[in-house]
Amino acid sequence: MTGDAQDGKPGIAWAKVSDDKQRRAIELEQSKRPRPVIAAERIATALYEGKPVEVKDDAGQTIVFKMDHRGAVLWPARVEVDLDLTALVYEKPIDLSHAEFSGTVTLKNARTGALDFDRSTFETINAEGLKTGGDIRINAATINRQFILEKSVINGDVWAEGLRINPDKGDLGNLTALFAQQARIQGSVLLSEGFSAEGRVAFNSAKVGGQFSCSNGSFKNPDGDALQCQAIDVTGSVFLSWGFSAEGVVEFNSAKVGG
Repeated sequence: MTGDAQDGKPGIAWAKVSDDKQRRAIELEQSKRPRPVIAAERIATALYEGKPVEVKDDAGQTIVFKMDHRGAVLWPARVEVDLDLTALVYEKPIDLSHAEFSGTVTLKNARTGALDFDRSTFETINAEGLKTGGDIRINAATINRQFILEKSVINGDVWAEGLRINPDKGDLGNLTALFAQQARIQGSVLLSEGFSAEGRVAFNSAKVGGQFSCSNGSFKNPDGDALQCQAIDVTGSVFLSWGFSAEGVVEFNSAKVGG
């Protein structure tokens, strides 16, 4: 990594890292080579210790996880078993983009810098009570079960453009794809530009300091609530337009919208 990050927010370095990671991910895909594999416990141990380190894959061949004074980066890899970061305190940027996670990623009651999950695949992300010092980016990612942001405090934006949440099929009316009840988001929430969720998306009693955009987003829960935002408080505008679609109930009862 080059460049610095201040106050837990990504700096110029992060843009370069993201570009390099995307190139490596494309190279792996085109070459049909398997991704390096790393046990989730090894990543968790490094983050809890919080010291500069370079961690190779389980075969000992390639550096796939690196931490220094600027933050933590996971290079394109497959992470085996659940990644449990409950109550982690690591207030620098963490980049987990372009990766495959075979289990649940837990950030319950953690304190971190900005989080980057762009273009990764997950089973579930449980970030209940998470507090970040910057954005959450989860653009063009895939979650196979559920994304939980209940009672989280996000000191930045939530970027979820192109995010796909596809819970196990069945009675969709009883499934919650994205649960962000009582979340506090300093910036905007962008469930847009190809965002799609099957199951309930809930932002009841959440506070959003910027815009709440669902433009060109798809919300599907035909037997229940598709988008549930009761008593949400949005400082900016709410956008349900430009390709927005919903199968199911859309609720903004008792909502406060400033723009």
